[in-house]
Amino acid sequence: MKSTKSLKMEYKKIHLDLLKISKKNYHSSFLNFLKSSPPKQLKLFNGELSVYLSKAIVGQQLSTKAAKTIWERAEKFIINHPLQNRNLENDLRDSGLSQKKCEYVKNILISNTLQKKKNYYKTIGAEEFTNLLISYKGIGPWTVDMAKMFFLGDVNILPKGDLGIKRACNNFFPNETLESIEEIYKPFNSYLSLNLWDSLD
Repeated sequence: MKSTKSLKMEYKKIHLDLLKISKKNYHSSFLNFLKSSPPKQLKLFNGELSVYLSKAIVGQQLSTKAAKTIWERAEKFIINHPLQNRNLENDLRDSGLSQKKCEYVKNILISNTLQKKKNYYKTIGAEEFTNLLISYKGIGPWTVDMAKMFFLGDVNILPKGDLGIKRACNNFFPNETLESIEEIYKPFNSYLSLNLWDSLD
């Protein structure tokens, strides 16, 4: 496992790499943004995959503020094993989740396949990880991308279905496709994404 110092060095180095790539490709607007911004750090979720996915589902199609409020209410029920909480669906509904989201979250929480240690998911390969996640109702490509970035720590994810990413790319790279941007900033697309989101704040 990398030390805190080495992790800091890593994300600072990647920031310098992004500067070089943007300069090389004449992305002057993005280059200026990077110069004025501190290096972004990929902060990983340290809990179970099932809890991370539940949190992602809670936040789907909601404003950040609303999602945070509902999660604060629902988290205490979600982190307890559902078999120990027979009123889980009622508790989730009372927290503000829709009936469909309650069902999605419960199915995820009772799945043994989603309770394994993080290292297991790192060994099964990206395609198998994707197929595993999308086999559950309520999980689509966007949630898979988020899990790869913020649960597994994959440094090369550009969530092309994310509306914020699309808008920021259009601002910085109006003459480029998402696919071309993904190729240009490979293998640091997750850090590119962090900066693109930050530019919208």
